Amino acid sequence: MASRVALFDVDGVVLRGKALNHFARYLVARAEAKPVLAMRGAWYALGHRLGWLDGGTVLRRVAGAYLAGRRAAELARQGEEWFVERGAAAIYREAAELVSHHRRAGTPVVLLSGGMDFLVAPVARALGAVRWAAVEPEMQDGVLTGRLREPLCIDDGKVHCRCARARRPARRMHVLYG
Repeated sequence: MASRVALFDVDGVVLRGKALNHFARYLVARAEAKPVLAMRGAWYALGHRLGWLDGGTVLRRVAGAYLAGRRAAELARQGEEWFVERGAAAIYREAAELVSHHRRAGTPVVLLSGGMDFLVAPVARALGAVRWAAVEPEMQDGVLTGRLREPLCIDDGKVHCRCARARRPARRMHVLYG
């Protein structure tokens, strides 16, 4: 028996732009981070877009520079606040409607993102996604180490995440990409 699942990328598909860039600007605006954070993020994004840096390098540098030593609970709280104050407004109306259409049709919705899990989680909940896969910072005793769990949910790793997190044992699946 075949089942269906609708997979949606988050950055640039569900959200206008990249959640991590939105989040960095949000933190700077609240004086919770220095402007260099947003500038560094923009520089890394440009390097990735122009082929100077691969996505994994970008994310590892961000994790090493900003996440190391931070408490996971604090980032989760900031991610929720960012979503309420700014993130929800960045969701494309058309994407929300398409996700809603799939849900009404009984098709489970799964989000895949190269963004950080603490930013993707509130997006997934707001859209009613049954699951999501994103880049997961490594932590020890509730404190982020500055490293990321591999494989990253980007490029080839996104295919791995799709297979690992969206598969249902003993059932064949038709995947619909949004």
